[in-house]
Amino acid sequence: MITGLGYAFSGRTIKQSLVKRLLIILYRYALKKSEVVFFQNKDDPVIFHDLKIITPNNKVVRVNGSEVNIDHYYCSEKSIDENTTFLLICRILKSKGVIEYFKAAEMIYSSHAGAVFNLVGPYHESPGKVERSELEKYSEEDFINYLGSVKDVRPYIE
Repeated sequence: MITGLGYAFSGRTIKQSLVKRLLIILYRYALKKSEVVFFQNKDDPVIFHDLKIITPNNKVVRVNGSEVNIDHYYCSEKSIDENTTFLLICRILKSKGVIEYFKAAEMIYSSHAGAVFNLVGPYHESPGKVERSELEKYSEEDFINYLGSVKDVRPYIE
């Protein structure tokens, strides 16, 4: 199961290039005898094929996510509220769209002052992180709430 290619495949630094080369070798070795390879992202099988990590002999299966028990979540009636609330649940990484979320929040809030933007997820110390100063800057806005890491996201989804 390939859930995503992540940091090493998305950057252009020397370190990322070296890590990518190592990962290609490891993926080739690990998948050499695999008959079926599962991918979550639609572009990843193409990348793996182009890099000769997988061959036409490998059956590719796309899945639409993993580790989410949909019976654990439920739909509720929309509460009657003056505010519209947006929610992003992710690790606080640039690649997850956090910066774009902040910019969209600013744009929407400028014409819909009742809108609220919640952000739930762990701060992630990695090269692709959102800088703490930027997270703090946006968190100081009245309409953006960084709620940190939580064990159960259902109350926020509700």
